[in-house]
Amino acid sequence: MQKLSQKPGNLVIAILTLGLGLGACGKLSPEDVAKTAQEVTVMVDGCAAGSGMIYRREGNTYSVLTAHHVVEDAQVTCLIITPDGFRHQANPQVTVPVPNVDLAVMTFTTDKDYKLAKWGDSDKVVAGQTVYVAGAPETTQAIPSRTIIIPDGKIIGNISQPTEGYSLIYNNITQPGMSGEPVLDDRGKVIGVHGRGDRDDTGGKTGQNLAIPIATFLDPPQPPLKRGENEQNPPLTSGGNEQNPPQPGNNQTPPFLRVAGGDRRGNFTWAALQQQGMVKKLGWGEVREVIALNQELTVVISNVGATLFNLATGEALWEIDCPANGGAVSANGRLLALRKDKDIYLWDLTTGQFLRQLQGHTSYVSSVSFSPDGQTLASGSEDKTVRLWDVATGRELRQL
Repeated sequence: MQKLSQKPGNLVIAILTLGLGLGACGKLSPEDVAKTAQEVTVMVDGCAAGSGMIYRREGNTYSVLTAHHVVEDAQVTCLIITPDGFRHQANPQVTVPVPNVDLAVMTFTTDKDYKLAKWGDSDKVVAGQTVYVAGAPETTQAIPSRTIIIPDGKIIGNISQPTEGYSLIYNNITQPGMSGEPVLDDRGKVIGVHGRGDRDDTGGKTGQNLAIPIATFLDPPQPPLKRGENEQNPPLTSGGNEQNPPQPGNNQTPPFLRVAGGDRRGNFTWAALQQQGMVKKLGWGEVREVIALNQELTVVISNVGATLFNLATGEALWEIDCPANGGAVSANGRLLALRKDKDIYLWDLTTGQFLRQLQGHTSYVSSVSFSPDGQTLASGSEDKTVRLWDVATGRELRQL
């Protein structure tokens, strides 16, 4: 794992983006998942009725991922309706990012600020896992205007040889107009793009639906090389827009480095941090606590995790995917304690490793603090106890 040495001091910080097992750091509530979904889901209208998600910003241009069949027969330029209700004219060019896969990328231009979808790990999706879909069905007599709905459901299967990329099977309720919508896990991260509803021989819906895993978009399968071809001498192609093809991805570049956006160019400033709601506006969640390690490094804890910012460069050196209500950093900057509901989660910041979960409180943990030597952690809770913990073992030492 790549590491950086930060100055002043000898603090060594890993550059990382961590994804935990589903139980390791607590799941988002259904309400929080719905809120996250609402913030990144858009409606496609004017040319066809579909849905999509905002996933990237470059200057004033936003990229929207949707299903290709939503826009492939469009005779007029589409409208993209963002979560604030504004109707944006889509730019004319529509890109098919992965050959023979039912995905399309649209763009629109505005100086407004919108949040970006975050990617989950679709390779780790398992049957029985709770998932959510977020999209706007076509209008009906009972519902005369399109409204984003967010039904939950379960993963019920996976197709080993998918057609047009569709392999994830789930039982969420879907309707016409929801093609292209995001499929989200219980952390509010996108794991797929919905696009098909299964039907029986009579044309009736079976209740089974299909999505393209987001990994197909982020890391598309490469065609086998023909004899005589190699990576150093790729085959020549012609026509189309092949000289500068758009690259899949979101606001991450390179894979293990995320840059926080304090302004349109992605610059982060201390003044921006002090503005109420700044992190929420940027898509990093709602700020719960800010911990200054020194003049350059600051840990921001939010309801979507913890992020270490280098204030001098504007870079986010790492992000831990662990929703939290607050936390503390040890005096030597090597340990991070995050509190979430009744539990506490310990991390080694020098290796990026999740260490252990501390359980024992029977109500909301309201504060945590390390001893000066970092060997003991104190936690206060609404259960009217203060508990001391051995950091090395996670064992509860005593209650006060």
